[in-house]
Amino acid sequence: MASSGASPTSTSVPALPPISFGAPVLDIKLNGQNYRQWAFSLKMLLRSGGLAAHLTDEPPDSTDKDFKAWRLNDDRVMAIICLNIDQDIRSCLEEHKTAKEMWDHLQGRYQQSSSALRYSIRQQLHHLQQLDMSVEEYYIALTKLSSRLFCVLGC
Repeated sequence: MASSGASPTSTSVPALPPISFGAPVLDIKLNGQNYRQWAFSLKMLLRSGGLAAHLTDEPPDSTDKDFKAWRLNDDRVMAIICLNIDQDIRSCLEEHKTAKEMWDHLQGRYQQSSSALRYSIRQQLHHLQQLDMSVEEYYIALTKLSSRLFCVLGC
């Protein structure tokens, strides 16, 4: 049977471009107690995508020809930050307009000075008890705290 080449009378609806938002999610969320580990992980994630400068650099002038692209990338970084922190902390970021503002706020609020961090880790080590942890779980907890203290002392 030969095809006439004519298509049946149907109206075709133009396809809309797919909406894709693949903001990466870390294996660690900022909960207020783990800023150091979270900040390192987030910086590494953003470096892998070439977006780490949004944490430290000021935005270009809004008349700059590259401002629109910068704004889009900054919005992505802001979303990545928000998706990787606990909901309780997220609400304090609503008023910030750039990723750098968010980053600076979180850093000021959660980053401890070295002496305060050392004291906190030593207190945690002092109070660590096995209780109902298995030997392996206790060893892992002890090792994590010890390595954090070592890093603070030596890093």
